[in-house]
Amino acid sequence: FAVWDTRTGTLFAARDHFGIKPFYYHHFPDGRLLFSSEVKALLCCPGVPRAVHLPALAEYLASLWVGDPWTMFEGVLKLPPGHKLTWSNGRLRVEEWWDLNPSGGVHRGTEEELAEELGRRLELAVRRQLVSDVPVGAFLSGGLDSSGIVAAMTREHRGEVRCYTMAFDRGEYDADQFDDDLPHARRVAEHLGVGLREVRAAPDVVALWPKMVWHLDEPAADPAVINCFLIARHAREDGTKVLLSGQGADELFAGYRRHQGPVLMRPAGWVPRPLNRVISRGSLLLPGNHPGRMGGVFRRAKKLLAGADLSADEQFVRYSQWTTAAERRALLSPEVSDRVLALDPEGRTRGLLRRHPGASPLWRWLYRDLKTFLPALNLTYTDKSGMATGLECRVPYLDVELVEFASGLPDRMKLRGLTGKYLLRKALRKRLPAQVLTRPKTGFGAPLRKWLNHDLREVVDDLVSKATVERRGLFRWGEVERVRRDVRRGASDHTYLLWSLLTLELWHRAFLDPATPRPPEAAAPAELAPAGLP
Repeated sequence: FAVWDTRTGTLFAARDHFGIKPFYYHHFPDGRLLFSSEVKALLCCPGVPRAVHLPALAEYLASLWVGDPWTMFEGVLKLPPGHKLTWSNGRLRVEEWWDLNPSGGVHRGTEEELAEELGRRLELAVRRQLVSDVPVGAFLSGGLDSSGIVAAMTREHRGEVRCYTMAFDRGEYDADQFDDDLPHARRVAEHLGVGLREVRAAPDVVALWPKMVWHLDEPAADPAVINCFLIARHAREDGTKVLLSGQGADELFAGYRRHQGPVLMRPAGWVPRPLNRVISRGSLLLPGNHPGRMGGVFRRAKKLLAGADLSADEQFVRYSQWTTAAERRALLSPEVSDRVLALDPEGRTRGLLRRHPGASPLWRWLYRDLKTFLPALNLTYTDKSGMATGLECRVPYLDVELVEFASGLPDRMKLRGLTGKYLLRKALRKRLPAQVLTRPKTGFGAPLRKWLNHDLREVVDDLVSKATVERRGLFRWGEVERVRRDVRRGASDHTYLLWSLLTLELWHRAFLDPATPRPPEAAAPAELAPAGLP
C-alpha cells in the first residue's frame, strides 16, 4: 500500500511480509518517484530507461527468475518483501520493517502435540482466507500442499468447495515424464467430497505463451506459469473469483529436492578431501544431459556429486542453480560477458545464508527460499495469472502466525531423513488418503519438451534465429544454436535453458522493441531492436 501525507509532503509505502503482491518503482536522478504494481505502467512514462539490467540477466540465466530488488529493466526496482519506502523532497529511503527471526525459540512438545497444533493453525489460516462475499475455490494437484488446503476448507467452509486441476492427454507425458496430477486430484476430491473441474491444456499455447510474458512484466522461465493462468481463467469463467493456493508450504517445511541435497552428501564429509575432489571431477562423466525420467535421476546425481568437495551451504547454492558460471560465460557474447558476470548471481544466496549465522543450515536454506525463490517466481506468477483473469489468489500457508510457528519447529520436524514436510504429513494423516501422504514432491508439470519440439517448433526457430540472436548482441549464436539443436535431437537436456532464452526474446518484443509496451506476437516482427544495453 501507499499513503501520501499532504501535511508533510511525504510518501510512505510498504510491501507485505512475503511479497504476495508486487511493488515496482523508478527513482529519477532529479528526485521524482514513480511506482506501480506493474512495470508496463512505469514504461509508459517518459524518461524511464528501456534497457536490460545486465546483472539481472546473470541471475535469470542461473535461476530462471530475477530476485528482489532487481528487475530485468535497468533502473526499475522491486520493493523487497517486508520492506518500506519513504520519499520526501526527492529523497528516497528503503528500510526493512519485518524479518523472520530464528531466535524466537524452538517449539517444544511431542510429535503428536506439534502435529495437532500445526493442523489447528492451518485450519485457522484457511478460515481467515475464506472470508469473502464471492465464491471461493482452490487449486488441487493431489499433492500434499494443495490437498491440505482443501481438507481444511471442507471443515471451515459451509458452501460448495470448487477445485481445479490441470489435465493433459496421455501422449503429452511421454517426452517429459512428469507426474500426472489428474488421478491424484480425483482421489483427493472423492475422498473429501468436493467438486473437481479438470482444465485441459489449451491447444493454442503458441498464442498463449506471449500473452503470459506480457502479463508477468518480467521473463520467468517456468512453464507452470501457463498452467496457473489456464486454471485461473477457467475458474473465473466458472464463476469463482477467489482461489486458495498451496504456495509456501515447501519453503516452510522443506519440500524441495535442494533441501535434501546436502543431507545426501553428508557421507562425503567422512571422505578425505582429495578423494572428494576426484568424485567432483568424475561427476562430469555422468550422462546428466539426456531427457526422460532416468535422465532426471542422472542429472540430479551429477549436480550433487559435482559439489562433493564443497561445504553444505555451497552444495545448496550449487543445487539451487540451473546453469554454472562456465555455462553462462560460454553462452554470453564477448561484448557483454564481463559486465554480466561481474556480479555473481549466487552472491545473493550466500549473503542470505550468512545473515543469521546462529541458525541451523536447514533453517537458513528455507529462509533463502522464502526471501527469493518464493516471491520472485511462485508468488509473482500466481498473483499475476490471477489478476490477468480478474481472479484473486490467496495463500493460507503464508499466514504470518503460521509462518512464525513453522519457523520455530525443530529441523527434524521438517526434514526427517529424506522425507520433507514431515510434520505437515503427520498433521494431515487423518484427513487425506495415504497415497497423498507418501506421494513424492512433483512440480507444476507441463509437456515442455513436446511443446518445444512440436507445437512451438516454428516459433522456436524464429525466436532464436541467427539474425535475432546477433541483433540482440547478448549471446553467442553458435552456442545458442548448439542448445537448440541438442534439445531437438534429444542429445542434451538443456530444455529449461532454451525455454529461458525464448522467453527472454518474447520479453524483448513486448517491452523493449515497440515504442509503447504491447503484447508480443509469436511470429517474427517486422523490425527487431538491439538489446538496449545501458
